[in-house]
Amino acid sequence: MADTEPGGRLRITTTAELLKAVELGIVDRTEARSLLGFGVKRGRLARVQPREGGRFVKADLVLPFNRFSSRAQEAMMQAQELAKTDGRGHPDSADLLLAVAGLAGSAAGLALRALGADEERVRSTLAGMERSEAPVEGLGPSAQLKQVVETAFHGVDYPGQVGTRQVVLALAASEGLGGAALARLGVTEAALRAELDRVAADEDGEPA
Repeated sequence: MADTEPGGRLRITTTAELLKAVELGIVDRTEARSLLGFGVKRGRLARVQPREGGRFVKADLVLPFNRFSSRAQEAMMQAQELAKTDGRGHPDSADLLLAVAGLAGSAAGLALRALGADEERVRSTLAGMERSEAPVEGLGPSAQLKQVVETAFHGVDYPGQVGTRQVVLALAASEGLGGAALARLGVTEAALRAELDRVAADEDGEPA
């Protein structure tokens, strides 16, 4: 039986307790696989995970895409396709911004368009900027994109999903190319948050 350490922290001592914690939603599956000594499961988002020497890096650097909504995952996959089309080996925060701006029917896309940062304006703004973000450990996403993902992840309470709302707010708050492009377009984090509140939709309730 799992017990509680001083300070209220749950202590799990057996595999059975860990599996029960996963079932109850206390521990997510990726964390459980790490605790059991298994590698990271490769999936559609494997290419945007940090790697070193062609291999996935240690578990504490793995990006938590299992907690992303389907639309947020769609934006991440589109970002990596944009990087590939542009001849770059890694996606950056600018790719993610462009992907979110073009994500039809999402609250983030609607908010960006309402603030004058539609896909075409984002694209033209990025065209005049140097793509200088370096990948993490030489492979995987740029360090700035990794930071955006982590910020978005920490924007929701466990076990809630990270939606496009959290992603675009993290982009606006970032110091990468995505944040710089939004600043050039006059889109502040505060204005974006207000517009998202006006749209009044989370990932499950966004217009289709």
